[in-house]
Amino acid sequence: MLKKLIFSLAALSVVLLSITAPSSVNAQSDPAQQCDAAIDRATNVLVGSRHLWITDMKARNAEGIYVNYPYEQPMILQIAIAGNAAPAVMASPQLLTTVARTITTDCSRVGLVSYALANTDWVVDLGMIGNRLQWFECVEADRRRGSNPLLWGQTLCF
Repeated sequence: MLKKLIFSLAALSVVLLSITAPSSVNAQSDPAQQCDAAIDRATNVLVGSRHLWITDMKARNAEGIYVNYPYEQPMILQIAIAGNAAPAVMASPQLLTTVARTITTDCSRVGLVSYALANTDWVVDLGMIGNRLQWFECVEADRRRGSNPLLWGQTLCF
């Protein structure tokens, strides 16, 4: 499982290299390194000493999913978790907000952190709306506007 997590983090680093702003010569101001470090810190806080593991982590572009996403922060970081502690983590607004804030602060192109309880439809989305990190509003699938993309600030729930 640890090998899978290391491989996932390495693959995510490659993706994030392509989505962060251009790097400078100074390694401390390198956006890709700052983002990698933020994701490491955030996952350490998320997992901690809990019986919890990250089953999947990937970055996606908001284009095609949302109509009015923030163009300067078009990336969605999706984190799927599992383990005995996973439901309690998913129900912890403080913990999820802390982790999302760490990521959106140091990953300049990430505007949304999406948490999912693995193998379920339980998803919690926190994203940047203006200069604030906010919980996205649940929009039921049958009330959604047909096949149109969601509005930024909405999340599809079942």
